[in-house]
Amino acid sequence: MANCDTWVSSYRLVLALVQSIGSPTAFQASDVLEEGNDAVTNATWDLFFVRISGLQEYGFHSGLEKLIWATDALGSAFIELDWSAMQVVLTEMRSIWTETIIRHAKDEGEFFPDRARPLDENGADAT
Repeated sequence: MANCDTWVSSYRLVLALVQSIGSPTAFQASDVLEEGNDAVTNATWDLFFVRISGLQEYGFHSGLEKLIWATDALGSAFIELDWSAMQVVLTEMRSIWTETIIRHAKDEGEFFPDRARPLDENGADAT
């Protein structure tokens, strides 16, 4: 996202990312390099951390404190790495984060903007 130069080019990607946070994964033991009984569980958590860090990175670039500190809203499920409790929290947080992203994009006039506006050579709004 840092290479995109602006949050505007990333909000649709992050909306999809938010919907995927905490969704079931299809990892099998043969999919991961780590050995042992916890390999699939660890891979699931690793994927969760990648996704939540993407949301936080977007929060940084868009100036949305609620997203920068997204993990604060996950409470004890996050602290204790309790996947079952995390699913309950994420069900609520997905809608809050989605609304935050959409509201911000609309307030900035960037939520699926009119394609008739001129774009610069990087695809950014040239007006």
